[in-house]
Amino acid sequence: MQWCRGLDGLVDPARIAREARRLADPDVLCLQEVSVGFADLSGSRGENQVEALERELPGYAVFFASAVDVPGEAGTRLRFGNVVASRLPVGRVLRHARHRAAQIERLRELHGQGNGEREGKETGGPFRPLPRPPSAIVCGDFNLPPGDPLHGRFAEGFSDGAPRLVDAWEALHPGEPHAHTFGVHERDEGEAAYCCDYVFVSEDLQPRLKSIAVDGANRASDHQPVILSLE
Repeated sequence: MQWCRGLDGLVDPARIAREARRLADPDVLCLQEVSVGFADLSGSRGENQVEALERELPGYAVFFASAVDVPGEAGTRLRFGNVVASRLPVGRVLRHARHRAAQIERLRELHGQGNGEREGKETGGPFRPLPRPPSAIVCGDFNLPPGDPLHGRFAEGFSDGAPRLVDAWEALHPGEPHAHTFGVHERDEGEAAYCCDYVFVSEDLQPRLKSIAVDGANRASDHQPVILSLE
């Protein structure tokens, strides 16, 4: 969401929250590129956008994972990363970060682990095992178009029997090109709009897919919102 910066150049976390509620009033909201303290980002005053989003999303539990964490002035920390806000119960929160091809393989590995942690020996304290269901929803900016081999790799089957990950758009719109999610309203000369934001669901959830849509008119950021509904 480009640190809450709309195509008008204004940084406004409240607008992001309003647009999310207007579009879908979602039970789960996934936001990438959330900033804490970075005043040198265009349009930003160095605001704590996690705290701002928490204020604007009453009734949600907000979880922040920083991919960047560097020292600021006077002992402060500058952070940049992702937020998941949920009105549904949240169990254990896990954080993972690597780069493109490695990320694809690592996400597949994590999905394949399923409920393996049930076998842990800890019975209490911070390392006690909690159920990790085999079902999964994986979403975000993958930084690659639908025809990229890594997109196909992510949807490949698992030898250990874990449910395959399915591109929700392709499942609901077979044979139809992905709606563009980036470069729709603003792009460099010679560039074309394309899709790089996806929602994958494990194949056991595929029968529950109800709809997926891209709000192509939205100008609250440089990527278009993707809205998924499950029955």
